[in-house]
Amino acid sequence: MKNDFLFADTSTDDAIMEAYTARRNYVVLSEDDSFGKQFISCEAMRGDRYRLIFSAPFDGILVIGERGIVKALVTHSDIMLFTFQPDDAYLRIVAKDDNMQIYLNSLVRYNGIDIPLKVNLKAEKNTQFSWLFRPGVFVVPLLLALAERKLIIQ
Repeated sequence: MKNDFLFADTSTDDAIMEAYTARRNYVVLSEDDSFGKQFISCEAMRGDRYRLIFSAPFDGILVIGERGIVKALVTHSDIMLFTFQPDDAYLRIVAKDDNMQIYLNSLVRYNGIDIPLKVNLKAEKNTQFSWLFRPGVFVVPLLLALAERKLIIQ
């Protein structure tokens, strides 16, 4: 069962969209609706050091870097302290118990000037490309099927 928790001031459409845009949400995966633990806060400390606080201890809280490498692990705790290392571009936090897991949004290294990755990309409607693409969805599989049939029959 997947649940998405959102930190919004109100339940209006604008507040919800603003919270999602600001990435003030996290995901809980659980076997049932009986999970009772929550993410409380992520606080920037001195330098590249951070403190995460949960509402109750988890069996394990992991800090995962690029290529799925576990950078830090704490067990049976509701607090996690970790530091961004110079080679870390981003870190993801996962808190795990037997019946639930919390997945936080990635923390991305940002120097305050250069926008990381391509976060400014916006979806744009391209009507001409769409109408050129749509027939291809049907024509390409048809041509592949005909080519395969000729190969089989010969």
